[in-house]
Amino acid sequence: FMAVSVRDWRDTGSFFPSLARLCDHLRRRYGLEVLFLLMQPSRDREATARVRQAMEEPSYLLEESCTPQELMAVLGQARLCVAMRLHTLIFAARMAVPCLGLVYDPKVESYLQELELPSAGHVERFDAREAIACADRLMADYDVVLSRLRDKSQALAQAALRNEELLLQLLEGSAAKKS
Repeated sequence: FMAVSVRDWRDTGSFFPSLARLCDHLRRRYGLEVLFLLMQPSRDREATARVRQAMEEPSYLLEESCTPQELMAVLGQARLCVAMRLHTLIFAARMAVPCLGLVYDPKVESYLQELELPSAGHVERFDAREAIACADRLMADYDVVLSRLRDKSQALAQAALRNEELLLQLLEGSAAKKS
């Protein structure tokens, strides 16, 4: 299955129906069931409903309230993630699930570049044909993308551990000075 995470955003124009076309394509061409995740239910529910209503293919919605660990566990079972929310992209990358990003903010684009993952397009000027072509390239290169993502994800996890160690050293040094 593929996990999809969208949020409400201004100036979306034809974004939701175009994203629906991308989801329909991925289901038809690659047999991926489409599971929508609500990262922030109060802000994501309406946007998710708009995409689902525009889809021709069936889709599913994970309506249960989930902890971050539970969401990561769900994402870890996905073959692909299509996400607008940065935290969804972070969780998917941590679980080594290839992603297509939906850019609404420079932080999303920067994160995708850091991980060498493709952008399916910018929300304000989203083009379904370009997004479908991008998705097809990712799927054609899936094993290479997955391998690169695993390496990048592991490197980021190690950097995060190093940051934690440095923070602890800083805090310990500060505490020792106060004694």
